[in-house]
This record gives sequence, C-alpha cells and structure tokens, in this order.
Amino acid sequence: MPSMKNAPLIEIVAEIRWGEGISTKPPALVIGGDETLYVRLGIGLGKGGYERLERVQPEGIPSLPGAVVYRYRRADELQNTLYQAGLGVFTANGLPPYNSWEEFSPVVAEGIRALWEARAFEPSQTPIELILRYVDAFTSSHLGEMSQANFIDEVVGVKYQEVPSIKGMAEGAKLESVRFNAVHSAATGERLVIEVGQGSKDGEEVLVLNTAAFSSEFVATSVDEVSTRFNELQDLLHKIFFEMLDRLPELRKSWEERIQ
Repeated sequence: MPSMKNAPLIEIVAEIRWGEGISTKPPALVIGGDETLYVRLGIGLGKGGYERLERVQPEGIPSLPGAVVYRYRRADELQNTLYQAGLGVFTANGLPPYNSWEEFSPVVAEGIRALWEARAFEPSQTPIELILRYVDAFTSSHLGEMSQANFIDEVVGVKYQEVPSIKGMAEGAKLESVRFNAVHSAATGERLVIEVGQGSKDGEEVLVLNTAAFSSEFVATSVDEVSTRFNELQDLLHKIFFEMLDRLPELRKSWEERIQ
C-alpha cells in the first residue's frame, strides 16, 4: 500500500480482546487484575525497545473490561508506535508519521508474540476477538473547497436534507455539523463500524472518520494466524477507504498527487 505525503491518519489500532474484554460482553466494573501479567508483558515488549512503562489508571480504581491500564512506549526518540494492555485487551497503536501497513504489521506481530509469551490467556483454548481501527481527520488541506457536509454526502454516501421548517428557523441559520454512524453485522460474528462527524485537531475544525472492522470470535492456533487475520481486516478497510474516494474521482486524483 503506498503512503501519502499528507495522510489524514490520526491513529491505527490493532486490538486483541479475550474473556471479559470481548466487545459483545456486557460491561461490568472490575477492581484489580493480574498485575503480574503487565510485568511479563513489559519484559517481552522491552526486548523490542518498548522499555517505558506507565500506568494509565490509578491502582484500586474500578475498571471496565477492555479499558487500558498500562501503556508501553519506546525508550528512544521513535515514538510513533506503542502498546497498551488492560482487562482482557491488548493493543498495538500506530501514530503519525505512519507510512504503511507493511511497516506497521511487524510491530503488531511482535506485540502478539509478547502477549503469547506472557500467557495472558491460553491461546489454544480461549476465544479471542480482533478489532482493527483507523481514525482519520480531514483538514482543509484534504478537503480543499469541499465542505464537510459535501464530503459526507459525496464520499461517505450519506445525504442529509433539511425539511423547510428547519431551513426557516431563523434568518441566516446554517447547518453546523452532521454526525453519522453505521454498523454492519454478519451472522458469523464479523462487524464493521463507520462513524463520521465534526471534531478538532490542533485547534482546527476537522472531519473525523472512524472505521473499525471486528472479527468473529475464534481460537487462535499461532501468532501467524492472528497476524493473517489482521491482514484480512486491513485489506477490507483499505478497500472501503479507497472505494469511498472513487465516488469523487477529482478528490482522489488530488490525493494521488501526494502519494509517493
């Protein structure tokens, strides 16, 4: 996958969930957890340079399953990737400058390997769920003269039309923002979530697009199997993103001029 010189990416998150952390499980507050797991993870991740450990939540505070408790960062100046762990959840996060999935996927694989070695769960017996998320923020440099509402209409494919009484509510009234959420579910357990709406980045008003692909629950037999499933989720999200851009060839052309 080629990289963009002016990529809208804010963050990519490859997430593994198990036990009470499975996204479809009803949330319940939990106090404490296996602190030795976070230590074992830290030892494994530290071998790859992620030696800076910080606790995100204070000890003794009840946590929701799936909530991050610890964060693992690199000890050198390369800070565009990190790992996180919590109750039934482990994530590998990619931040700008992000070049491509080909460069990020080895980071994901190393995180999976450390999770296996830490024995966070029994891989051959415990069902896990994978989630891959892309968070993009489109600024004026991405949209050009296009309004956020037009982007949602022409690229995402959602059109909002006010009824006459809304348009006549007050002189000079205008539509400030539109927020849209779609969830697609398959009988086999896979899900796709697309969210788009107004946000802010560095004090600038932006349009935020969040796309997430959820695998069905499965029992993994190896690290490679998990990596392969993440690759499949990434292929899907990549196709969706560029098929959206194909709805407006002029916009995609302007973006391709920025592709290396």
